[in-house]
Amino acid sequence: MVFKDARFHGEKRAQMLPVVAVTEARVATLLASAPDLDGSSITVTAMDDGIVLAGFVTSEGELRRAAELAQAVEGVAFVDNRIALR
Repeated sequence: MVFKDARFHGEKRAQMLPVVAVTEARVATLLASAPDLDGSSITVTAMDDGIVLAGFVTSEGELRRAAELAQAVEGVAFVDNRIALR
């Protein structure tokens, strides 16, 4: 996983809505622990009821799998998949 600054759109992380922060953490944890995905170059950012995925993977399968896993997390209404192939 790629770690990012402890800020969310200019707000300190502690000021984020708890549900949004928890959803972001759940998606990041799921991607980091998936045995069929190298999530080490993927960033996860929660936006309201959606998730933005960015970074790099090495195959189309990993690209699709990351989006599938993120979409499966409770509370995620949409996934904006900005992951690129490397």
